Amino acid sequence: MNLLIIEDEAPFIALVREACAKHQVNLITPDDVNLGESFNDQGELEVQLERRLRVIVESRKIDLVLLDSDLSRSQGLRTQTEFRLAFQRIGVPVCRYRKKQTDTSLSLLTFMHRLADDGASTIMVPGELAQTDEASAENLVIWLLHIDHGFKALESGLEEHKAILDGSPGPAGILAIILGHPSLATDLLGYTAQNVNFFGPVATSEVNEASRKKFSTQLGYWLFNYILAFPGPILNQPSAAAYLNITAEGVARADVQEAIATAEYEGPFSRSGLFYWKEKLDELLEAARGDVALVDGVAGGELTRVSEGPMGLAYYCLLNREPIKAEDAAPNPDWIPSGAQLARIKQEDLDQLGPMLNI
Repeated sequence: MNLLIIEDEAPFIALVREACAKHQVNLITPDDVNLGESFNDQGELEVQLERRLRVIVESRKIDLVLLDSDLSRSQGLRTQTEFRLAFQRIGVPVCRYRKKQTDTSLSLLTFMHRLADDGASTIMVPGELAQTDEASAENLVIWLLHIDHGFKALESGLEEHKAILDGSPGPAGILAIILGHPSLATDLLGYTAQNVNFFGPVATSEVNEASRKKFSTQLGYWLFNYILAFPGPILNQPSAAAYLNITAEGVARADVQEAIATAEYEGPFSRSGLFYWKEKLDELLEAARGDVALVDGVAGGELTRVSEGPMGLAYYCLLNREPIKAEDAAPNPDWIPSGAQLARIKQEDLDQLGPMLNI
């Protein structure tokens, strides 16, 4: 992987460079490509920046960009917003980070609230990976490799299914075919309210050979930042626990993991965490009278329920990232996609934090 880092603090670049060397990642820095050189007065700065970045991307074969959210310490570099939007026009995936950030319930709620908009041009690096120590830097590089693999898988999927672009089935139809689940398109329609942010008003009408790279990047942002972030047809591990009405600790047990392994999602970005197909969990439950405790090999008597009884209803809380009882969940704000059937926010958390965001 060829990784371009846009960072204005040399110590952090050194940390990332050392981690990249351990994982055969080629790191390119602003100094390597003279990214901080001043611009002339011949044309708009954003046009000059995009032109310069295109040359860098093509000459260095950049796969992924790692972008600092705060570039104020450098006089030569442009702002992260200018870089982010330029790379969006070019079609190169960007992962943005803020060093030494701490996660609070309010910051997480703010992030989720803005994800549909900001998420159309970047993937945010988890706070625990944006620390200034060697272990975090190595984990960051490993995570970036997983993200790069996900974007490349989508690009390969578009290459493999060129014919779907002729029919213009829209982002939902295209992604469903790439994931190997054409019937998923109906479920993904519940995530299309923000398509204007992720794909623009023309959606797929202009997708062709030349723009496939750019479109696959936008598909990646949509899949990672919206569909996987707000569980519905594809569930992360704690939301799968909620769907099965068991605790996060219960779904992580070896016997349960073995029982639901057939439902595991192995599509783009699956290397970044455990995910499951909801429809395959449905098949598993149907064969066990609707109760995971009755699946062969599961020590059902030892499972702790979230809601009372095996058929109790539970949801996944976006803030505490654990299953919660249905009666503890607030009605969803309109910024949570309708397709995210398992995603909720705990009522008491929304009551406390919502007014700070005018939700």
